[in-house]
Amino acid sequence: MSIRNDYLRGILFNEIARRYSIDRKTARKYAKTVRKQVYTYKKPRHKILEDYADFINEN
Repeated sequence: MSIRNDYLRGILFNEIARRYSIDRKTARKYAKTVRKQVYTYKKPRHKILEDYADFINEN
């Protein structure tokens, strides 16, 4: 994707949004960021019933 490049060439946010099939606000967000977004995974959550799994499986 070259959303930032399009923005630097002077293309309007509405046109960028149409080209990439994204919302206008999302196009603006990506166009104005200097570096790429880094996505990280969250640590798996502790399940409430996990402590009682042995008891549940017995019955």
